[in-house]
Amino acid sequence: MAASMAILNLITSTRNDPDIETHHVSQTLRLVNQRLSSADATSDATIAVVVIIGQYHRHRGQYRDGLVHMNGLKRMVEMRGGISQILRESPMLGSKIIRLDTEYAVEWGSEPIFSTEEIMPASTAGPWLHERLSLEYSHRRPGLLQYRDLRSPELRSIATEMTTLAWLHNDAIAADRPKLTMRQSHEALLLVGYRLVHFSPLAGRRLAGDFEDAVHLGLVMFTVPFLHRLGGGIQDCPLLYELARSAAFSRFGVENREVLLWMLFVGRASVFTPRDEWLVSMVGRVLYDLSLYSWEEVLEVLGRFPWVGVLFDKAGKSLYDAATSVSETTG
Repeated sequence: MAASMAILNLITSTRNDPDIETHHVSQTLRLVNQRLSSADATSDATIAVVVIIGQYHRHRGQYRDGLVHMNGLKRMVEMRGGISQILRESPMLGSKIIRLDTEYAVEWGSEPIFSTEEIMPASTAGPWLHERLSLEYSHRRPGLLQYRDLRSPELRSIATEMTTLAWLHNDAIAADRPKLTMRQSHEALLLVGYRLVHFSPLAGRRLAGDFEDAVHLGLVMFTVPFLHRLGGGIQDCPLLYELARSAAFSRFGVENREVLLWMLFVGRASVFTPRDEWLVSMVGRVLYDLSLYSWEEVLEVLGRFPWVGVLFDKAGKSLYDAATSVSETTG
């Protein structure tokens, strides 16, 4: 499988010229065909190569071809006894499959190919996550009241878990508690993130209420920088961008200014860009409505939601500076 991962690094590198890239892809396809006609058709190595091809199509924006390989991947996993079996036998490979499925769901809005019922019991992060979140929730329950109006118990649970994970990350970085291991962080995020995209696929029907829709989209945007760090290299997310922008202009923000503020800032650290003039002007209005006059005051509000300073603060501060600069100029 190490050789398969090496090929992935080659064919997804933006430094390769088209001819070299095509050569590596051809090699990979030949490898797949050879393995599929052998006794190793569903071995870890063969499945890893199919994951590589799925990554390649995702990096190239080849959605249709990518879905064909994702469906093939699903069949191969089923022949091995299901994703839960692979997670138990080969946790590293299982995590790569789940991450790829999550990346497709975030970038293109596709419905995840596995069920959360299959993944939850087999994930090694499950017991650890439940124990840590239960402890944090008992101490910080008042800080989670912003989710009390969510009508969906599942979305409320996901939002609570993501917020608590963010608190754990921030506390670890501040040395207020032992650091999370890379494996703990990786598996916990994948577990909660997979539940999120499975709960409401982006390309499906949107949630009934504007508030629930905004929270859901904000949580999806929160996962994007983490997927970058995990090596997935999330590309442009036009569907997520348009859905989040539309949600920002919906009526929910009138009565939920703090949620709107968080969604705008987490969006800027995720899919929104410095070129979005509408974002700067909207943030300026929300800051005024909430009487927030310093970056520290803004951080206090953002800290009530999923927000990890080491990943988001730089983009957030840039947005704050732009919004307050415009306000001072026009005011």
